[in-house]
Amino acid sequence: MTHQKILATEKAGAIPMTHDNLKEVRDYLELLRDKNKIKNDDYLQLGGIIERWEQGIFDDIDKDRTFC
Repeated sequence: MTHQKILATEKAGAIPMTHDNLKEVRDYLELLRDKNKIKNDDYLQLGGIIERWEQGIFDDIDKDRTFC
């Protein structure tokens, strides 16, 4: 997840989902698939989330959150 709804006095570790960061996430997902560290269904679902984020489509983001 890129964010959480929490009550905190300090916040650290946020990573903006820029195109470069999304590419890194996609590359890592590909690595997991290539090394058989992720189920195919999970790979497809996560890949779909990344693809929608790359296109700026956040209509189903509340449903995407339930996967993680």
